[in-house]
Amino acid sequence: MHFLKHELRRNRKTTLIWSGAIGFMILLSMLMFPQMKNEADQMTELFSNMGIFTEVFGMDILNMAHALDFYGLEAGNMIGICGTIFAAWISVMSLAREEGDHTAEFLLTHPISRKAVVYTKLVSVVTAIVFFNVFSMFFGIFSFGVIGESFAWKEFLMFHVFELWMHLEIGCICFGISACISKNSLGIGIGFPLFLYFMNIFINISDKLSFLKYITPYHYAEPSTVISGEIPDVLPVLLGGIYGFLGVLTAFRVYQRKNIKA
Repeated sequence: MHFLKHELRRNRKTTLIWSGAIGFMILLSMLMFPQMKNEADQMTELFSNMGIFTEVFGMDILNMAHALDFYGLEAGNMIGICGTIFAAWISVMSLAREEGDHTAEFLLTHPISRKAVVYTKLVSVVTAIVFFNVFSMFFGIFSFGVIGESFAWKEFLMFHVFELWMHLEIGCICFGISACISKNSLGIGIGFPLFLYFMNIFINISDKLSFLKYITPYHYAEPSTVISGEIPDVLPVLLGGIYGFLGVLTAFRVYQRKNIKA
């Protein structure tokens, strides 16, 4: 329990900064909606002339005159992109942190097994990701109240559930990667989520690349799909859970056999 509290404290500042920043950006973006609503016709015409980019970002499905659709396009992309970077970053540095910061000696002197270390750090990472998502969701609800707009609760909650699932998937995969490296890797924390994001863009551009939906979680968590009331394909969602589980399994297997350098 003491070690868990220690890990939660280590992630507290980063989690609060990321959550606060994204929450503030959600509020700012939604404050623009009343003005955008009055110009919805012009915006729709503008988006319709953007060619393939209209489909890439789901603007052919979302209606900018509807508050929830606007939320999905503006705030949704921030939660999706920034949220996955946060999840990847905080996960990939979790197990590698001790070697990278040369604090492994402090860890190894405690009467705690390596299996317990992995479990404790996993709980800390999942707690941070869940907090980020819950905080973002409540800031979204607050922003709707500020601008005086109603929204469909079912689609709103489903959107945030799929965002959370995506963040947990990427977080667990990066947690497994963390066990395989010996120092913090900011490059993986930023590059891996962006790689998956652009993979989804390629899917929207070409039907020939539709098989990539079984790899990138951005496809099943796409705001234009969930907020429009469509149910994402079940298989990619299940595969996301399997990928995350394999990441966690890798972390347990590798870390227990790893030669940790103090």
